[in-house]
Amino acid sequence: MITRRLFFKQLAIASAFYSVPCWGMDKILPTKPRILFGWEDNFDKKSGSLLLDLGTHQSLNILHDFIPHSLPHYQSTTGKLIMVAMPKYGQKAFVHKEGDKKTPYMLTSHHPDYDLYGHGQFSSDGKFFFTIEQLRDLSGDNRDRAYGKLVKRRTMDFKVVDSYETGGYSPHEVIVYDSNHLILANGGIDSNLVILRMSDGKIIKNQKIGDDRIGVRHLTRIGDKEFIGVPRSLADKGRGFCYPVLFNHKGVKPLVMPSSFKDLNKGQILNVNFVKETNSFYTCCPSKGCLLRWDATSLKVQAADTKSSIKAMAY
Repeated sequence: MITRRLFFKQLAIASAFYSVPCWGMDKILPTKPRILFGWEDNFDKKSGSLLLDLGTHQSLNILHDFIPHSLPHYQSTTGKLIMVAMPKYGQKAFVHKEGDKKTPYMLTSHHPDYDLYGHGQFSSDGKFFFTIEQLRDLSGDNRDRAYGKLVKRRTMDFKVVDSYETGGYSPHEVIVYDSNHLILANGGIDSNLVILRMSDGKIIKNQKIGDDRIGVRHLTRIGDKEFIGVPRSLADKGRGFCYPVLFNHKGVKPLVMPSSFKDLNKGQILNVNFVKETNSFYTCCPSKGCLLRWDATSLKVQAADTKSSIKAMAY
């Protein structure tokens, strides 16, 4: 049952994507996009996930007892969606299978001593789901110096089939690299990107970030061999600079944050998503209530919502 306030909250989030003039999303998004959001209502102390279909204007609002840190999902050939709302850290994640009468249900960490650590990814064929997990008794700087696990599960029942080393400290975002490989961002000290084989976890490539001030934690792909990462500053206990960076064969290139958003440099960007149809990517900074849209060619900000309640976004 959705309360009256949550209903209007849902409409407010939706309006940011097809009626607010500064975004004009009705003109720049494809005809029938399906977008997932993680949200929090500070007034009612509620949180959940919201699925919007901007083609049909239908929506599905799902409540759960944590703020989603990421929303990995897979859409089958029949159009059915499987979505996992991942906690920033905790032992349970929320699973929603569209059309499944048993849904919703919870996915748990692979071991009682481990937490699900904010991120997951479906294989390109949807048969497997990979989660990032880390020892749960870690906190603060200890997380930046700890190894985690990449845990492999069968999508049909989410049972664990294997676990792999991540090749670095404090693993975070993992995304599909190609049909056989994943690329994973280790965001702790000596931050690096690694390409792993899905079948056995073998590390094929290890690219060091080469800047000991930052740890890249969130990642999206914008081209054949180009990625946008959003780091956390490892300097000054995380209160230093924070802005997106471009990774390609030439190395690492920081992107320029517009002067009007300089305050965001002290707010951690927790989400980045590429939308191929519009050749743009979106960065979400929940602590500053800001959602930015960047052009993927010029690498410049195109538009902004500076009063956003969105905590995570997936497209």
